[in-house]
Amino acid sequence: MALPHGLPVPLAALTDHQRAYVRGAPAGICTVTGGQVVRHVTRPCRVRLATVRAASASQLAWDAAEKFTTFCPRQVIITRAPSVNYPETLLEFGYYGIGVTLQHPDGHLETLVEPRPWRTKRHSPAAWWFAETAYGQFLSQQSSPHAPTLSPAA
Repeated sequence: MALPHGLPVPLAALTDHQRAYVRGAPAGICTVTGGQVVRHVTRPCRVRLATVRAASASQLAWDAAEKFTTFCPRQVIITRAPSVNYPETLLEFGYYGIGVTLQHPDGHLETLVEPRPWRTKRHSPAAWWFAETAYGQFLSQQSSPHAPTLSPAA
């Protein structure tokens, strides 16, 4: 996790613990040549948007979408239009970068709040686990018409 993907890093720049790990890593993880190490392994996928479905833009929907904050952009698809008496609800979702989309009875989707663009700030074991879990779900639901949309890791 401490090494950039595909770029050579001098072994001297690593800690003793990292050097020991690199030397004992399984085949295919990285290569060590000429005093440098190159990491080859990447996450299996990139989740482009986590979507939560809910009847309304409630605290429960916000909590469910917020769980994906450190991994990818988020949106909530609601089936009941927000009350005009509570515009701050949409403002709160927008403030935290959670998109809100209204699904009309005919299936048409209307974006009320755009999800905030998201980019990787750092690589972590939790993010790697999330990508592997999402990819595993994708593989198990390939034939489902509601399968998640994934793209290869960049």
